[in-house]
Amino acid sequence: MSSQKVWFITGCSTGFGRTLAKEALLTGAKVAITARNIMSIKDFEKDFPENALLITLDVTDPKQVKAAVEETQKMFGRIDVLVNNAGYGLMGAIEEVPNDEIKKLFDTNFFGLLAVTRQVLPIMRQQKSGYIINISSIAGVAATAGMGFYNASKFAVEGLSEALALEVNPLGIKVTLVEPGPFRTDFAGRSLHKYNGIADYDNTRGVAQKTIEEYDGKQPGDPEKAAQAIISLIDHPYPPLHLPLGKMAVDRMRDKISSFSENISAWEKVALDADFKK
Repeated sequence: MSSQKVWFITGCSTGFGRTLAKEALLTGAKVAITARNIMSIKDFEKDFPENALLITLDVTDPKQVKAAVEETQKMFGRIDVLVNNAGYGLMGAIEEVPNDEIKKLFDTNFFGLLAVTRQVLPIMRQQKSGYIINISSIAGVAATAGMGFYNASKFAVEGLSEALALEVNPLGIKVTLVEPGPFRTDFAGRSLHKYNGIADYDNTRGVAQKTIEEYDGKQPGDPEKAAQAIISLIDHPYPPLHLPLGKMAVDRMRDKISSFSENISAWEKVALDADFKK
């Protein structure tokens, strides 16, 4: 039962992480709630004193990752569900974004996720059970002009998670990639880092930035419904590897599949001619 599970969730100060932590606690589950600034999650301690464990965690700090996982295991004895949610958005044309900002993005969105996962995996292997939920994005499936580096960080999460699922399924560990479209979080506000400055990209990167700015606060996705959808996976015997959330995500995934199919059909002869002739 999901109410008997121990959750470990990263990036809980706002958005999906915070909402999911609350919804999981409401089921009666025990939850390690992590954030870089522990003051931003202090209310959980008051509202759920028995089941909420608050931990300071910057996923880019290996020592904090190790300490957070060890503290959770010491307190609750196990970790059943890992939700890698910590991350942020970055907009800017490929030519515009400084190298150090690209590295920071990958340190959080990819390498931070990897570090937490690798720290938790030995616990789940010993238990012979566990569930890893990686919060990706529809941007990890279909690219957008002006979001190339964010796309790349989430595409990396997708590839890692697909391989991980193949490796750990025989060990009793499940993996799901959650791929939301636009949801009413602060992703398009405080959490989105933006770069511009080269006018030649105003009709591509510029249009994308303007679109995101205009729908900030008006996104169709409901974070509470997303959290409930994720919780519904926990006790399912055959959860999906990919879970797009929201109509836009579903539509974009279907468009990507259709585009792939059309591309293969159009270039199949060229592709097949690359093999040695029998």
